[in-house]
Amino acid sequence: MNIAKRAYHAAIKLGTTKGAERSRAVLAMARALKCSFDDILEANTLDLEASREMAVPELILDWLKLTP
Repeated sequence: MNIAKRAYHAAIKLGTTKGAERSRAVLAMARALKCSFDDILEANTLDLEASREMAVPELILDWLKLTP
């Protein structure tokens, strides 16, 4: 299953989750984001470089750029 489908199914499940289980899920997502922080920024940089090569306007690139 690709990432988009997994995210979609996870969002549906999280939407029906309540209380402590929901809190645990949100904390787990936060930890995963922190652990992947450098990889996410590196991928964002590569995406921005590719977008520049495709002549995407700077205004759009500014919206897409992730900053720590």
